[in-house]
Amino acid sequence: MKINRTLILRSKENEVSLEYSKLCAESCEKHGLPYEFVDGIYGLDCDSAFESVGAFKQPDYTNKPGHCCCHSAHIRCWQRIIEIGEPCIILEHDAIVLGDITNIDIPDMAIVTFGHRVANPNEYKPIKPADKLVPVERTMGVHACAMTPKTAEWLNEDAKNNGVGIGNDAWLMQQKSGLPLFVCDPPQIVCWVRQCTTNIKRGQGDLRNFPESLTNNWKAGLKQ
Repeated sequence: MKINRTLILRSKENEVSLEYSKLCAESCEKHGLPYEFVDGIYGLDCDSAFESVGAFKQPDYTNKPGHCCCHSAHIRCWQRIIEIGEPCIILEHDAIVLGDITNIDIPDMAIVTFGHRVANPNEYKPIKPADKLVPVERTMGVHACAMTPKTAEWLNEDAKNNGVGIGNDAWLMQQKSGLPLFVCDPPQIVCWVRQCTTNIKRGQGDLRNFPESLTNNWKAGLKQ
């Protein structure tokens, strides 16, 4: 099943974040991706954030309120995918689309990420259109991940019935959800590390990309 729509998580916390959302949307338009904005969740404590989307946190969930709001916003996106009834890709506002992803089939009961973190979007260019999915054990790619309605429904019900025990990145992108994880190859989207991206240094060696998730096609697309 091909991607039907892009959901851009839009933060209203400050003008900088809104500008990033605009740049993300413009990159979607450039590559023919239909999109809609989904308002993020912010300014709430952890319990209130999860309650706003019908979920709750387990006792071992120790992340800060900002992480809870981010995780809850992704749950809101899962619920929107269920409403749409077609595969969608979720983009956080610091994502930039660099190529076409509409030809990729998204499998049921799996998470597909579409790229990695960069210090500058000009340092990577896909060497060709995406033509396959590569299984990986973990990746830092929650800024651009796709799923089918069946997957979204399973994740939403799990959060609703069993609660959330770990953070968003780890839950989805390190196979702790129990679902298979794939990276689109060559990757077609980057996370541009900028002012509002927390706890990430701007140096190329400090982007926290897991080496095992970086395909040869990704490495070939990096400008030396």
